[in-house]
Formats: sequence, C-alpha cells, structure tokens
Amino acid sequence: MKNLARCFTMLILICVGSNLYAQEWIPYQEHIQPVVQTQVVYVQQPQPVVVYRWVPYASQQNVVIEHQRLFCRTQTIVTRPFIQWVLQPVVIYR
Repeated sequence: MKNLARCFTMLILICVGSNLYAQEWIPYQEHIQPVVQTQVVYVQQPQPVVVYRWVPYASQQNVVIEHQRLFCRTQTIVTRPFIQWVLQPVVIYR
C-alpha cells in the first residue's frame, strides 16, 4: 500500500513539474522558403493621334448700328470681336 501511495505521489509531482515551465517553451517554427514573384511592367509610349476638334478663331467684324429718330436716321459703324468655330485637325498624344 505504501508503494502504491509513493507511485501516486511521484506521478502527481511529475505532472505538476512538467506543467511548471510550460509558458517558457519556445514554439517550433518551420523554415519557410520565401516565394519570389516577378512582375513584368510594360510601359507604353504615347503615340500621336490626329483628332478633329472645334477650334475658336477670333476676328474683328464691323457692325452697323442704326438709330432712327423723328426726322433723321444716323448710322454708326462699330468694330466688335467675332468668334467663329472651325473644325480643325489637332495632334494629341495617347
């Protein structure tokens, strides 16, 4: 009976002793090979493209202003800016 009590006591001490330093274990880390990824970057050079767009042209235009009064009529010539839109080829880079 004494032998059985000694065995149980030793078993309990071994179990307590094995858990005593359980927090100080260093976890095993497997050596992982790094994965090498290659990326191919294509740089596209901008190409000139001819596009037709509306382009403004400013010019001066004479305008006749007429004032009609009771017995006479006066005409005045005034120069005003005139904007004309013209379809013209334009080079852009895409």
